Amino acid sequence: MTRASCPVSSEKCQCAERQAVVLVGVVALVLILYVFSKQIVTYVESGSYQVKQSWINGKVSAMMAPGWYVKLGDIYTWPIAETFYFTKGRTVSLTLQVITVWSFIQ
Repeated sequence: MTRASCPVSSEKCQCAERQAVVLVGVVALVLILYVFSKQIVTYVESGSYQVKQSWINGKVSAMMAPGWYVKLGDIYTWPIAETFYFTKGRTVSLTLQVITVWSFIQ
């Protein structure tokens, strides 16, 4: 609304315009934070830890306790414990071949 066509006093009209601008700014800020929230903070789950290398100085740090942390770097997630099966994916027989010794003795 222009000031000349504002039906109320010009002071109230200016106040309403400021409130509208502030409201639009707050909504825009909330949307920006929501969109970039995954790139700003990270969550360490129970049963894993994360190793972070900072973008700024290259410092390496480890986040061992579950919770929220500021990201700002390259994050690598590792499980606390892992079981490795070296036969996984292969068809390996785990039966032992037994040699009959009795036939050699006779």
